[in-house]
Amino acid sequence: MKYQAQHPIDLGAGFERIDECISNSEKNLEHLIEIDKRAKDNGKLLFRYFHLNVADGSVFYQITKITKKTATVTLCDGICLDNYADRFLGEESVIPIEKAMEMVGQREALESLFSR
Repeated sequence: MKYQAQHPIDLGAGFERIDECISNSEKNLEHLIEIDKRAKDNGKLLFRYFHLNVADGSVFYQITKITKKTATVTLCDGICLDNYADRFLGEESVIPIEKAMEMVGQREALESLFSR
């Protein structure tokens, strides 16, 4: 299932709604994690995700299309409050499938390390 933000994180003109936006960002991330879990349980790379550090935050990308040699990765809106995108991947990019597998594997390895 392709990720789509479920809750708005638009701050509007000020920071009056910052707590709500942070909560919505966390809910959107939980939604992405659930999609990832279903894809992993089904043994698929399609719809898995990874994240990258950007400036003072992280950006999240989901694998949205796969061919024999490439993976299309799409920025997941609604998680990073600053609406960052990776400088090279942008909103959407096509990368070698091996690189996509590596990025998902690195995320899982870090999660495993920090869950101990």
